[in-house]
Amino acid sequence: SPDAKQVKYVSPNFETWTGRTCDDFYAIPKIWMETIHPEDRDLFHQSVTEAIKAEFKMKLPDYRIIDRDNNTRYISTQAHLTRNERGEVVSIIGFMNDVSIRVQSKAKLSEISNQFQNAFNHASHGMALVSLEGHFIRVNDAICKIFGYSEEEFLRLSVNDVNRPKDIEDGQELMGELIDGKRQSFEIEKSVLTKGGMLVPIQLNVSLVRDANGNPVHFVSQVQDLSALKEREDQLRHSQKMDAVGKLTGGIAHDFNNLLTVITGNLELLEMSTEDDGNLEFIREALSASTLGAKLTSRLLSFARRSTLVPTRLNLNDVVLDISDLLKRSVGESISFHSILDPDIWPVKLDQSQLDSALINLAIN
Repeated sequence: SPDAKQVKYVSPNFETWTGRTCDDFYAIPKIWMETIHPEDRDLFHQSVTEAIKAEFKMKLPDYRIIDRDNNTRYISTQAHLTRNERGEVVSIIGFMNDVSIRVQSKAKLSEISNQFQNAFNHASHGMALVSLEGHFIRVNDAICKIFGYSEEEFLRLSVNDVNRPKDIEDGQELMGELIDGKRQSFEIEKSVLTKGGMLVPIQLNVSLVRDANGNPVHFVSQVQDLSALKEREDQLRHSQKMDAVGKLTGGIAHDFNNLLTVITGNLELLEMSTEDDGNLEFIREALSASTLGAKLTSRLLSFARRSTLVPTRLNLNDVVLDISDLLKRSVGESISFHSILDPDIWPVKLDQSQLDSALINLAIN
């Protein structure tokens, strides 16, 4: 009725929605208010009041009803006035629809969207949404950190701006294959340009998002910074190389030590059998050199075994004087060799073979 105090007709859906009979509604029209969720009653009453003033030319907001089993439904309501020939309102026709599925779907979609937002924004690796033309349309903090751009700066760039010129054509070809449906995604390792012009190694994974009709919408790019991984790989390769050098050095040093043993033994025999002072001087210098060679060989063997060096208390002046003759002959007669020693020099604690090797290298090189 025009005053909304009498119900002339209600569809059987009322019984399904509320668990009450249509006769209940005919008898007590206000029973509808009892079915409305307590939290929505004020909103419904206010909306109906405004709709009456507007002659029901407005749609009421969705609200909840509760059946006798305490199940909740979402209802959408639209009302229209019917008038007689004189233009007087003779009845109000209300159309109600159960929109629970739509509301729940919208809530689920919102939940999924929020989950994606959180995953996108807080991902440990870089993420970006890229338009079909190759422009960045959204980026997260991680990718900004990798490339050194702020979010505002990033959104003014295209993928070509962060790629080396030689990589642009290959990237465009791969993205074209995604659009054409030739592949679902691609993953490659490459180097990209940062804001400062530095090259950063990354692993790039790109996929394509399509709409419900299968039309391409945008690309999703995931970027992982491989700098730390590459550094560890370089350290491993260097360690393996040094291990190989150590094994080779150990083998050579062992063979050379055997040769020195023969040379030293023969020099000692020659020293005992020679009475010529001039020849003795050369023999003793050769013995000194072979002794030093044995120390250097010991140092190489120590390196090969990765054993700890044995530092001892040394006077640097004594070490230099002991090795001076060998150093003079090592540099040749064309070079004048002089030792300038400090009588007050403090003693040091070093491995002598290592120090001898360093002095010889300084002199020769």
